[in-house]
Amino acid sequence: MLKDVEGAVSRNDNSRDITVALDGTWQKRGRTSINGVITATSLDTGYSGGMESESAIRMFQRSVSTRNVRYTKYLGDGDPKGFLKISESKVYEDELVVEKLECIGHVQKRMGTRLRNLRNKLKSTKLSDGKKISGRGRLTDAQILLIQKYYGLAIRRNTSKSVDEMSKSIWTIYFHKLSTDAKPQHGVCPMGSDSWCGFNKSLASGEKYIHKHSLPEPV
Repeated sequence: MLKDVEGAVSRNDNSRDITVALDGTWQKRGRTSINGVITATSLDTGYSGGMESESAIRMFQRSVSTRNVRYTKYLGDGDPKGFLKISESKVYEDELVVEKLECIGHVQKRMGTRLRNLRNKLKSTKLSDGKKISGRGRLTDAQILLIQKYYGLAIRRNTSKSVDEMSKSIWTIYFHKLSTDAKPQHGVCPMGSDSWCGFNKSLASGEKYIHKHSLPEPV
């Protein structure tokens, strides 16, 4: 841990543009709870609690009055309300506009949430093969967690590359999960012995690979 803000500044190429991290949670899921909490962590105050975004705004303002530091980035979850209030308050007037950073962890979790919502929506619907979307060998919780993990990795490994490269890496998940022993489709998966794709990794090692976690095309 850095002992003070000056130490953080010196480690940040002598720039006072330092990120503040905020996150929140509710008593129950589904955005129906009336009880919640927001947590804010900064280098000059350490921790600031409180449900209202006004607490975060005051923390931004104190960064100037106590340390002459301006926070340029806001790292929060998918709910935009907290950031919108900070943005609308113009905590640094016209000197600096605070930007929002997306947390890859939250983006990754949203993929899992949407897949579960889709599965619940279609739970009584028969797909083109006459079977339902869930069940053994279909879209199970284990499959959703695996896809969610692949999705997060695809984003993290391409943050310094182009949007097209990131998109290609994400679409790789689709073809990877669609592949079977009879019809492998790993042409866009990474090649080589260090590939996360077991099929392409086996090509480099010469070992036999058996598809165990494929998903049917209707799914």
